[in-house]
Amino acid sequence: MKILAVDDDEIILELLKEVVAAAGFPDITLVDSGAAALKAIEQSPTRFDCFLLDIQMPEMDGIQLCDKIRKIPAYRSTPVLMITAMADRQYIDRAFAAGASDYVTKPFDVLELGTRVKLAARLIKEQHAVEDKDFALEALRDQIETVQSIHVADEVQIEGVAGVIGKLAFENYLLQLSRGGLFGSSLVAFQIANISTIHQHSSAADFTNTIVDVAEAISDNLRRTEFFLAYRGNGVFVAICHKAVADSFTDLPAEIALSIRDMELVYDNGAKMDVRMVMGQPVKCGFFNPTNTLEPLWKAVDSVELRAQSMQRRPASSGWSSKINTIRNRLKHPSAKHVSKMELGF
Repeated sequence: MKILAVDDDEIILELLKEVVAAAGFPDITLVDSGAAALKAIEQSPTRFDCFLLDIQMPEMDGIQLCDKIRKIPAYRSTPVLMITAMADRQYIDRAFAAGASDYVTKPFDVLELGTRVKLAARLIKEQHAVEDKDFALEALRDQIETVQSIHVADEVQIEGVAGVIGKLAFENYLLQLSRGGLFGSSLVAFQIANISTIHQHSSAADFTNTIVDVAEAISDNLRRTEFFLAYRGNGVFVAICHKAVADSFTDLPAEIALSIRDMELVYDNGAKMDVRMVMGQPVKCGFFNPTNTLEPLWKAVDSVELRAQSMQRRPASSGWSSKINTIRNRLKHPSAKHVSKMELGF
């Protein structure tokens, strides 16, 4: 694995070099500024596989550098580990919003950092396996007209949608804030209940576009809160919402359903796509639990999966259009009462 480490502190750079070498990754390039990092990326004959970035640097900080790296097509999904003394949530949020994959605070534990780098290496290996698979499928497309190159459980890369980050980055974000930064926040999950049917009748591109469209609908309706959203595969999305109150979620299922309906999604053959969304019970994040820091995440996912299974056992409502129109009219008026989740099948 080829690593680029960026820090304006020479001592930290040397320490990083020793730590990653001890973890089994001696191929590391050290630079002391964002400008030097961009130059190293431009001049390198082969791609870097992982970045270790400090946040506090003069002229260009690590978050700005991360954002610039993500805008380079070859590095849109390359692991970026922020290694910094900045532990405030505002910096953590900015880093993940800019595309960071992980976040380690100084002074860092040598064994922990080595483990994080090894996890990044495993992620790279998985990404390379997917790239090899896609290349092989592309070579076969001239001979096989219908190739389903994405499994329903696969993580779909979503770009250009506000607040959306990767599945692993989302979990790392929760872990980073688990010691208190999440207190008072809520996790809520959403699922496309009929995801298997949609996958069965979609091409790979069509299925991916549908996931991105649904992510956009959820994101648009979460903007009243501070949030991050991730897609976990199997039609499941999970959001962490800060400064959200109970009323923030009351009308959310109806609003997301309306947004999706307004998109008028169709299959490649022009047939109308029926996207049946369900929202799980919001899970309030409490104090840090050292035995299972991601327990609220699993609770949120379990909640939406149970509701999705319940919806799958019920036939689609024949009065769907009239219910949507009724709810649309209510939402236009500030004095309207809250829309019942039962009216939409949530």
